[in-house]
Amino acid sequence: MNKSAIFAILFAILVISVIPGCKGVRRHPDRGRVYDAAQRTTATTNSTLLLRCDKKTVHVTQTSGTIRSPNYPQGYEVSLRCTWHVQVPRGFRIKVRFRRQFELEDSPGCTKDFVMLSTTKQFRNPLIYCGGARPHGIITPQNAVWIRFHSDNATTGKGFYISYMSVDENECKRPMCTFPSLCRNTVGSYACDCPEGYANKGRKESARCEDIDECTVANGRCEHKCVNTDGSYYCMCRRGFKQAPDGRRCRADKNECTKNNGGCSHFCVNSRSSYRCACPVGYALHSNKKTCYPEISFYHDQYTVAVSENTQPSTVIIKVEARTFPQKHIITYTLLSENLKKPSFFTINSRTGEIMVSGRLDIDEMRNFLLEVEASFQVPNTSGGVQYRSAKSFVLIDIREHQSEGSLSFTHASYYLRVPCNTSHDTTVYRVRTTDSESGGNARTRYRFQRKLDHFLITNGGKIKTQMSLLLFCYVTPLKSFRTSIVVRDTTGTKRNAHALIQIVITPPRQLSKDIAGVGTGAITRRQTSQSHPGP
Repeated sequence: MNKSAIFAILFAILVISVIPGCKGVRRHPDRGRVYDAAQRTTATTNSTLLLRCDKKTVHVTQTSGTIRSPNYPQGYEVSLRCTWHVQVPRGFRIKVRFRRQFELEDSPGCTKDFVMLSTTKQFRNPLIYCGGARPHGIITPQNAVWIRFHSDNATTGKGFYISYMSVDENECKRPMCTFPSLCRNTVGSYACDCPEGYANKGRKESARCEDIDECTVANGRCEHKCVNTDGSYYCMCRRGFKQAPDGRRCRADKNECTKNNGGCSHFCVNSRSSYRCACPVGYALHSNKKTCYPEISFYHDQYTVAVSENTQPSTVIIKVEARTFPQKHIITYTLLSENLKKPSFFTINSRTGEIMVSGRLDIDEMRNFLLEVEASFQVPNTSGGVQYRSAKSFVLIDIREHQSEGSLSFTHASYYLRVPCNTSHDTTVYRVRTTDSESGGNARTRYRFQRKLDHFLITNGGKIKTQMSLLLFCYVTPLKSFRTSIVVRDTTGTKRNAHALIQIVITPPRQLSKDIAGVGTGAITRRQTSQSHPGP
């Protein structure tokens, strides 16, 4: 063979070796695509992954696709180990589903042939499947999943077929935003939105919502007052106005005096946007701005006293007392009339209010007297002069028969006591005495109240004591008072007795006057003069 023939034969062999389809070239059984020894390990299309199964990891970044065991469903080979890493964009999770037929060699604990899924490259806490039952689908908690297929060197099966797709993760199911911002889910992410009434002062993903003060812009469109609140605001109307249904405007004046007289005790004066309480002449408005009280008034509208017809002139029979409001003034007492006539049998001390006998009394001529008493004080007026404020009260006097020689008689025709409300229990507040013309003393007499009193008692010796606490009467108006008669009886068997009227008034807290409360024994040693009154 010459050199030319040898060269032609070699050239023909070279041409045959590079023509597709000739012996020595491996073609994929399912596709016309050729894979060489330098096959890529990263999938870049959305088609089924039919890559050669070796120890290299196949990285998949498409948002959807399929993965199947080699040669599915004709059956996989022995001694395989295939690994896929599927990763989708952040904010998404992966939904994995097993489709078609699933057949791997079954074994206890799936120790022979298996496919397992995990969220870590090291396959910690994996989900492992084998046998012939098709597994349920799963949704991964993250945006990546690792899949590994393993077969031993014995029995094989048809294999598995997996489809996957990315699904949006609803981050708002977790506490992503801080109050008061609201979480809003987006495709692949989320956003923190501020509710109405707040403005976003931070980033979109971590909003810092600050309250919007709507009152700074046009007063919140309120007609009167705008009140800002967290995330909102509301309108208020000035006193005397009522809010309109729109919540912004205020209706014209409301007449508060038409309902319950505005709560005023006397006069209610309506104004454009409010109202006020007013008092008639001679009255002053209390600090509560509702109630009117007289500028001057007696503690009692009427007084009653019993007087013996043998009472000596200049003897004090009763004391009347008035008070002023709201300030203290010097009070002048005047006896206006006696049985509707000019006084002739009685007179009054203009400073103390003590009423005294001024003439000789005779029960046959007059059994009862009605005295009209006035208390007054003067105040300056606007013209520079003075004007008077006054109040009136009445005293009913009952004349008793003359007590003959040898009869009992009280040292005073009546008694008027003022006892502070903070006086302790079982305290002697006064001691009454009688005179006996036969023995000159009262050692054989016994005393009692004609009508029992709950808070006071009188001993056989004439001591008047407290028997209950008086604190509940400290600030009552008018002042609490007790009235009754004191009865004294001779215990020697002569059946002699005497009566005297007593009135006890409870005053605000103070110390008991020394001329009322005794010292040591508690006995009262009141000064006995014709000009003094048994009251304090």
